[in-house]
Amino acid sequence: MEKILRPQMNLLNEFSKTQNFGTKGKNRTRKSEMIKNWRVKNESRSERTGGGNKVMVKHFLINHRWNMTKLYNMLPGDIALHISTIDTGQEDSDDYAIWDKTENVAKFGKQGFPNCICCTIPENDSIQHVFVEGQVADHIWQFIGAPLGINHQHIPINGLLHQWWNQTANNKTVWNIKTALNVAVPNIDFGGNWISTCATAERIKPVQKCTPICWKKPQPGKFKANTDGSFCSTSKRAGIGGILRDEHGKMVMAFSIPVECESSNHAEALAVEFGSSWCKINGINDIQMELDSLIIANMLTKQNLGNLKLKHIINKILKNVEGTNIEFLHCFREANSVADYLAKLALSSRTRSVYYSHDSLPGEAKGLTQLDQWQLPTFRRRFEKSNFFVS
Repeated sequence: MEKILRPQMNLLNEFSKTQNFGTKGKNRTRKSEMIKNWRVKNESRSERTGGGNKVMVKHFLINHRWNMTKLYNMLPGDIALHISTIDTGQEDSDDYAIWDKTENVAKFGKQGFPNCICCTIPENDSIQHVFVEGQVADHIWQFIGAPLGINHQHIPINGLLHQWWNQTANNKTVWNIKTALNVAVPNIDFGGNWISTCATAERIKPVQKCTPICWKKPQPGKFKANTDGSFCSTSKRAGIGGILRDEHGKMVMAFSIPVECESSNHAEALAVEFGSSWCKINGINDIQMELDSLIIANMLTKQNLGNLKLKHIINKILKNVEGTNIEFLHCFREANSVADYLAKLALSSRTRSVYYSHDSLPGEAKGLTQLDQWQLPTFRRRFEKSNFFVS
């Protein structure tokens, strides 16, 4: 009965001020009102049940009888009335299970139901009847088996399952499955019965394909900026990072800034916004700006302002690049390793940093930058959907 029921720095400072989402003015007042309302409801519920957040059966008993006032205050009338008909047992006796493990599936204690409830005319509720021979069981087996060419028979349930498993693949559905497998894996024979087909399919393993991906230096006379965002959905916190390099691959500037936002795309857009703003203030106009978010890259190249949640940020970026020669490009994540590291660093450390020399970078970022400058590749590993072998 005890069961629960249940300039550069100015740019950085100005940019940081804009990231206090939902903490000022009306938003803060609205949040306070929501918390207050929740507390009032929670306290009201605690007063009615006599407990805290956990509502227990004992809270509804007085002198080992149901407290009807509390039941009707807490539950709908029909449910409270039904509960009132349940015997609370004897106070001086131990609790015991009310489900008897018998051949009869639905037999509860002494006041059970010896007949089934799945047939028009109730019959004995044995496991064989409920799962194989009853009217509901007949309907379900026929509904599933008929399209597969399997006729339902009133045989012991173990034999019925065995019959299904060893069914010969001579029906339309199994044939379609085999046809799909033959198209995906043309070099493998899926003949035989269903069990052999499943055994062969389970042994199929995809072939992993490795492609070398390398960060590419910008064209002579141009700069390249790589940006990225890292987002945590539970805390709504994020970090943005990026690095600006010249035609020789040497670092000009890098940043790692914690922000608060609503999605990973939001973080990606904020990273591009900061990078483009810094370049505009410092008079750097010939830039290739790379990011690994295809969604944001397409929104910028096509000047798509249809996303209302990101419209104001995309609009800011487009205004930043007016009168400049900035080209937005999409790249694979493997070619964006430095920006990716700096974004994750901002998310975890919550420290704002802008770097102006290679020596000032964090250790791992130094190594990644050097590998990019040496044009050493990173391998992109993917599984080809139509390339398999059988182990």
